[in-house]
Amino acid sequence: TMMYIVFFFNDTATTEIYTEQIVGSVRCVQETDIYIQTYLIRMEVENKVLTIITNDGKKFDVDGRIQKLSGLIQTTLQDTQETEIPIPDVDGDVFQKVVEYCQLHDYNPRHYKKPIVTKELSEILDTKDLKFLEPYNIENLKPLVDAAVYLDMKSLQDLCVIRIASEFFVGHAPTGVQEVMKRHGIKDELGLQEEEELLKKNPWLNEGGVQALNKQHH
Repeated sequence: TMMYIVFFFNDTATTEIYTEQIVGSVRCVQETDIYIQTYLIRMEVENKVLTIITNDGKKFDVDGRIQKLSGLIQTTLQDTQETEIPIPDVDGDVFQKVVEYCQLHDYNPRHYKKPIVTKELSEILDTKDLKFLEPYNIENLKPLVDAAVYLDMKSLQDLCVIRIASEFFVGHAPTGVQEVMKRHGIKDELGLQEEEELLKKNPWLNEGGVQALNKQHH
């Protein structure tokens, strides 16, 4: 017996053409219909140009594929059909760097493993990300980190974390912790509450950093 399922996407009522061989046939047709329409809408958005408005009033026309990298933008698009999206917690200069990062990888950035095993960024990152991070140090990276967190852009967050972690990497050298502390002007060990809070926010530090810091100090 040949089975047919037909969908009319413009019909106000869900088309219910099905056979008895389909378990929960009506629901199956309805849910598949919704899935296909959602997929088509997402593809349509990805092919559109989105206008992002930063907190200083600057407007950026960006590739719709940015939604694949930003949880915030993706969620916003699910709640509205507007293509203008305000991001009040990010200023124009910083968002420009976010766009550069996305374009650098054609909206498909590389993902890196953590924790890092060396402080040498050239041994961890590809040449594109190395060049992107060249202007940044641990002091001026914060606005970019804040933007990545606000936009829920995991790949950029990870890249920033790796840059910061390279400054505090201690490895297995017995003098590593003292060198890091001296470099960053750290005089006292972290208290138990501070250590727990830091580990909670950065679980990857469990394999080195904070625990080694206090261990070396006792």
